[in-house]
Amino acid sequence: MKIIKSSLAISFFITIFLLVSCKNDKEDIIYGNQDCSDSTKTAGPKFNLVNSLVQQKCVNCHNQGGDSPNLNSTCNVVNYWESINRVCVINKTMPKAGPLSSSDQQLITDWVNAGHLYTN
Repeated sequence: MKIIKSSLAISFFITIFLLVSCKNDKEDIIYGNQDCSDSTKTAGPKFNLVNSLVQQKCVNCHNQGGDSPNLNSTCNVVNYWESINRVCVINKTMPKAGPLSSSDQQLITDWVNAGHLYTN
């Protein structure tokens, strides 16, 4: 009986340790929620192409006070990479004026495949 109680106690503490240790994981890196406010970082060429595309084709609707999400900042373009990819490349439901050209879709795909980071 003592062995069972000891085993349960050890299992409990290991479980608590594992749950607490996950608190400091790298969710922002994994899911793309990056701090783009670091002015020492340089925007990468793939990001620059996608950001330019977003500014030309999306921001007229997706801006502060407009449709959600607001894509008028570089951080939001990075942080909403999955939505941008889904509606512009996979579902082809945006922009409202009609789907992007295949070359514009490829710019997004290339950036996403490279890691969808500000520095890509």
